[in-house]
Amino acid sequence: MNRRIRILTIGHSYVVAENRALVREVARYPELDVTVAAPAVFRSGLGPIELQPEPPALKSNLKLKALGARFT
Repeated sequence: MNRRIRILTIGHSYVVAENRALVREVARYPELDVTVAAPAVFRSGLGPIELQPEPPALKSNLKLKALGARFT
Protein backbone atom coordinates (compact mmCIF):
# COMPACT_ATOMS: atom_id res chain seq x y z
CA MET A 1 0.00 0.00 0.00
CA ASN A 2 1.40 3.39 -1.02
CA ARG A 3 0.08 5.90 1.50
CA ARG A 4 0.86 9.60 1.31
CA ILE A 5 1.82 11.42 4.48
CA ARG A 6 -0.10 14.61 5.14
CA ILE A 7 1.60 17.43 7.06
CA LEU A 8 -0.06 20.61 8.33
CA THR A 9 2.04 23.40 9.78
CA ILE A 10 0.58 26.63 11.14
CA GLY A 11 2.39 29.84 11.95
CA HIS A 12 2.00 33.60 11.85
CA SER A 13 5.48 34.00 10.38
CA TYR A 14 4.39 32.12 7.24
CA VAL A 15 2.66 35.29 5.99
CA VAL A 16 6.08 36.14 4.49
CA ALA A 17 6.94 33.84 1.58
CA GLU A 18 10.64 33.68 2.51
CA ASN A 19 9.72 32.22 5.92
CA ARG A 20 8.24 29.17 4.18
CA ALA A 21 11.58 28.13 2.59
CA LEU A 22 12.17 25.14 4.90
CA VAL A 23 8.61 23.85 4.54
CA ARG A 24 8.88 24.32 0.77
CA GLU A 25 11.92 22.02 0.71
CA VAL A 26 10.07 19.35 2.71
CA ALA A 27 7.16 19.60 0.23
CA ARG A 28 9.48 18.55 -2.60
CA TYR A 29 9.23 14.91 -1.45
CA PRO A 30 6.56 13.31 -3.66
CA GLU A 31 5.17 11.09 -0.87
CA LEU A 32 4.30 14.13 1.27
CA ASP A 33 1.25 16.42 1.08
CA VAL A 34 2.30 19.60 2.87
CA THR A 35 -0.10 22.39 3.78
CA VAL A 36 0.95 25.68 5.36
CA ALA A 37 -1.67 27.76 7.17
CA ALA A 38 -1.12 31.41 8.04
CA PRO A 39 -3.25 34.44 8.81
CA ALA A 40 -4.58 36.29 5.76
CA VAL A 41 -3.33 39.46 7.46
CA PHE A 42 -0.93 39.70 10.40
CA ARG A 43 -0.80 42.95 12.33
CA SER A 44 2.80 43.41 13.42
CA GLY A 45 4.53 46.28 15.17
CA LEU A 46 5.52 47.50 11.70
CA GLY A 47 1.93 47.49 10.46
CA PRO A 48 -0.29 44.92 8.73
CA ILE A 49 1.37 42.29 6.57
CA GLU A 50 -0.80 40.51 4.00
CA LEU A 51 -0.24 36.84 3.21
CA GLN A 52 2.28 36.67 0.38
CA PRO A 53 1.53 34.08 -2.32
CA GLU A 54 3.99 31.38 -3.27
CA PRO A 55 6.49 32.60 -5.87
CA PRO A 56 5.39 31.19 -9.26
CA ALA A 57 8.98 30.34 -10.25
CA LEU A 58 9.31 27.84 -7.39
CA LYS A 59 8.00 24.38 -8.13
CA SER A 60 6.74 22.59 -5.03
CA ASN A 61 3.71 20.66 -3.84
CA LEU A 62 3.18 23.14 -1.01
CA LYS A 63 -0.44 24.17 -0.43
CA LEU A 64 -1.03 27.56 1.15
CA LYS A 65 -4.16 28.19 3.24
CA ALA A 66 -5.17 31.65 4.45
CA LEU A 67 -6.79 31.76 7.88
CA GLY A 68 -9.16 34.41 9.13
CA ALA A 69 -7.22 34.81 12.38
CA ARG A 70 -7.90 37.58 14.84
CA PHE A 71 -5.25 38.74 17.24
CA THR A 72 -6.13 41.06 20.12
